[in-house]
Amino acid sequence: MSVTIPAQLPSSAAAAAFSPSWLARFRGELPGSLRRSAPILSLIAVYFTIGMIVADIADIGGITSVFLYVPLYVVLVPNMTVYLLICNVIRVIAAERPKRPLVRLKQEFWAVLATPQRLASALPILLFLPLFGSTFTMVKSTIPTLNPYGWDQTFEQWDRWLLGGAAPWELLHPLLGHPWITAAISWVYNLWFPMLAFMMTWQAFAQGNPRLRAQYFYATFLTWILLGNIAAIFLSSVGPCYFGRVVGGVDPYGPLMAYLREADQHMTVMSLWAQDMLWAAYQQNAATLGSGISAMPSLHVAMALIFVLVGWRSSRLLGLFFAGFFLVIAIGSIHLGWHYAVDGLAAVLGVLAIWFASGWLARLTIRTA
Repeated sequence: MSVTIPAQLPSSAAAAAFSPSWLARFRGELPGSLRRSAPILSLIAVYFTIGMIVADIADIGGITSVFLYVPLYVVLVPNMTVYLLICNVIRVIAAERPKRPLVRLKQEFWAVLATPQRLASALPILLFLPLFGSTFTMVKSTIPTLNPYGWDQTFEQWDRWLLGGAAPWELLHPLLGHPWITAAISWVYNLWFPMLAFMMTWQAFAQGNPRLRAQYFYATFLTWILLGNIAAIFLSSVGPCYFGRVVGGVDPYGPLMAYLREADQHMTVMSLWAQDMLWAAYQQNAATLGSGISAMPSLHVAMALIFVLVGWRSSRLLGLFFAGFFLVIAIGSIHLGWHYAVDGLAAVLGVLAIWFASGWLARLTIRTA
């Protein structure tokens, strides 16, 4: 997020914030913000309605799961806002080298985040995010009920066909099959959700490029709906880490999972804990925080690619950073047993189509001067 800040702010800036005049300006900004956000909020509302119907059909929690993510977001959004502020201050300090960085931090807060316009713009999206997340988890948890897992053998064979008979993890293992490398990849892989929360918060507050902001949210929500729910239901699969438990017979990923458990004895492999948690929720047929098993297509790879697309449009340095993150996520999805290679390939193709369609929607719904 890039903004121009005056060299000096009035000393009363902090005192004026949240004053009656500040609140009046905030109320004045809200109607316009709601109008600009209406298409995205309507998409979430329709998605929620359909999700409730699907959850009721599959007997997965329903109304009890609506507020599943509220406690998490109550903590997460303020934290991500602080990180967003810190990142912006680091950018400003690097460019301006102010003599009093802490004063600059205070100025940045009141000039960037605590303005009536910016808060009014961010609030509708931020309030609807927990509803969207809860709906996604409810629908994802219905997958084995709506369409029992049955694609894993096919995807395993497609992987080998693409690579001339070898499994992708087997080709990566000589390079990555060391506990410290595996633990590092797993640590970065687990940063995916905080990174997602940061991107959501950043774009919610972003003001510099309204169409890019809208394109990001259209692409994000449509990716989760079209790829993470609809495609996942039709291509119902569990992924390599659960292959032996669902498919049965000889498990071609048994050696990979045995290595990961052995590596965990030396260096903590956080993905194993997450895999155990998801399997426990699956056995209980419950919609819990982060629950739902689905391999095809890979949402981790999909969202990491969206980070690249947004980052590259914002700055080349940020684009390169997210490109590196995307590469680790794509490799980690295979090395950690989460996904088949074709899961990531399908995600990339799907996101590119959704991204361009979202750009068209942004141009259609967002007016610029």
